Amino acid sequence: MLSRLFLPVALLTLVASPVLSGCNNPLCDNDGDGYCAPDDCDDSDETRYPNRAEVCDGLDTNCTGRLSDEEVIDEDNDGVPLCMDCDDTLPEVQMQAPEICDGFDNDCDGVIPPEELIDEDGDGDPGCTDCDDQDPERHRDAEEICDGIDNNCDNALWWDDEAGNGENSDDDFDGFAPCMGDCDDFEPLAWPGNYEYLTDGVDNDCDGQGDNKPLLSPENDFPEMLQIFLEEECERHDRVAVWETFEDGLAGDPIGPTSLIGMQIRGNTNGSGNYSFADSATSPGPFEGNIFARPDSPVDGVSLRFDSPQTLVMWSIVGVEPNYGDQYNADIFWDGINLGGIASIFGTTNPDFTWNSRGLYSYENVAFEEIVIYDPVPGGEYVAFDNIGYCD
Repeated sequence: MLSRLFLPVALLTLVASPVLSGCNNPLCDNDGDGYCAPDDCDDSDETRYPNRAEVCDGLDTNCTGRLSDEEVIDEDNDGVPLCMDCDDTLPEVQMQAPEICDGFDNDCDGVIPPEELIDEDGDGDPGCTDCDDQDPERHRDAEEICDGIDNNCDNALWWDDEAGNGENSDDDFDGFAPCMGDCDDFEPLAWPGNYEYLTDGVDNDCDGQGDNKPLLSPENDFPEMLQIFLEEECERHDRVAVWETFEDGLAGDPIGPTSLIGMQIRGNTNGSGNYSFADSATSPGPFEGNIFARPDSPVDGVSLRFDSPQTLVMWSIVGVEPNYGDQYNADIFWDGINLGGIASIFGTTNPDFTWNSRGLYSYENVAFEEIVIYDPVPGGEYVAFDNIGYCD
C-alpha cells in the first residue's frame, strides 16, 4: 500500500500541469515567444505568433494564414510589395534599387541627391540627365525634330532612311540635311539661310526663287532702327555686327587696303581717291571719338568694299549738301556685276551739316560685297565717315 504513494516527481508534475498554448513553456515553445505549435505558425521565429499586429515584411506575422493586401499588391512588378515600395508605379524605384540620376528617390531612403535637383534651364530635366541644361528646348521629354540637334537627349538624331533623306544625311557637307530644308544636298552653296548670290545660277538660300532680283528699299530709316536691323541681320547668318570707328588709325596716315579689317574705303566712283585718318582738329570734327575718315580731296562718290557678303550696311556720314539730300544714289555689286540700287540712300539728312546716319539694305537676302555711293554735287564733296557698321 505504501508503494503507491511514492510515484516519480517528474511524472506527478506532468499529470498535474497540462500543456497550454499561449504560455512560455520551454518544453514546447522553442522560440520563446509565448506560443507553442500548432498555434505558433513558426516556432523558430520569435517575431511570428498569434495576435501580433501584422507588419509589412512579406511574412504571415500574426499567424492568420494570409498576408495583408499591402504585402501582396505589387503594381509595378518590381518584386517589392506596396507597403515596402515608396513608389509602386515605377519599377526602378524600390528599396533595393541603386540611386541613379533621374530626379527620383530610387532607393526609397527619402533623400534625392542635390545634383538631381539642379535644373538651370527650367525644362524639368535635372542637369545630370539633361544633355544641355542651358537649352530648355533640349531634354529627355522633348520631341525629336530634324534640326541637326539631339533634342531628346538619347544620343541619336531624328532618323535616316535608305534614300538618305534623314537628319544624318548631308552629302554636300554644308551642315544641312534635306529634312532641314536643304534644297540641293549635292550643292554646298545651297542651304537655308545662306546669302543669295546673283551670279552663280544657284538657289543659294533655298527660297525657291533662284537668282532673284534684289529689292533695295528704305524702311524705318532712323539710326536706332537701322542698328537693330543690322544686329538681327548679322545674327541670322551666325555673324556679329561690328562698327569700324577708325579710332585705331593715326591722324594723317592714308587708309589703304590693309588699314582696315574686313573692309576697304576708296574715294570716287572709280576708286582713284584716297582717304586718310583725320583727327578732331580737322573741320568738320567726328561724331564720336577723335578720329574719322576723310578724303584727301573732294570726291564724286565713295566705294565701300567688304571681305565677306553683306545685305545691310549703315554709316555716319558728313559733307552731304542739304539741297541734294534726296539725290545720293547707290548701287551694290557682286563679283563686279552691278546688282541694282536705289534712288536715294535712306537715313537722316541734317541741314546743319552735322553727322547723318545712313544705310543701305538689300532685301530678299541678296548678297553684295561692294557699295558705290554717288555724290550729286558738281565738283564733288569732302564726304567723310565717322563709323561704318556691317557683319563680321
